[in-house]
Amino acid sequence: MQKPNVTLSKSVHKQNQIIKISFAKNDTVQNKLKEVNGLRWSKTLASWYVPLNAYPYTHLYTLLKDVAYVDYKQFLVSDITNPIVNDKTTLPEIVSIKKPVNCLGELNDEQKIKLNIFKKWLVSKRYAASTIETYTDALKTF
Repeated sequence: MQKPNVTLSKSVHKQNQIIKISFAKNDTVQNKLKEVNGLRWSKTLASWYVPLNAYPYTHLYTLLKDVAYVDYKQFLVSDITNPIVNDKTTLPEIVSIKKPVNCLGELNDEQKIKLNIFKKWLVSKRYAASTIETYTDALKTF
């Protein structure tokens, strides 16, 4: 029998940072999670959670690894889209990166047309805007 997937991620609930524990309903996983002190169910998040500073995600991983596949990649990614701001916390300064000056010269009309065709092809394949920009900038150097 295949193990169920459990996802650990950072989130904010009622102005507190939490570890959100998401999974499809599974009695084995739920029974294992009941061993965690401070575990709570959130109706608004529709998932289980624990306060971020109360229980390290590594302990959750160790607890659940025998009964489920634990995906904690989302937990490792830092996310400042929903930060908690108080008197003691300051947000990091955002640094803008400037593109280097094109030192290879301008492209001729034929090269511009081919580059535009390539760009349209990337868009049709639904690449992200930043990926399209990176690929076309790299192609300009050749």
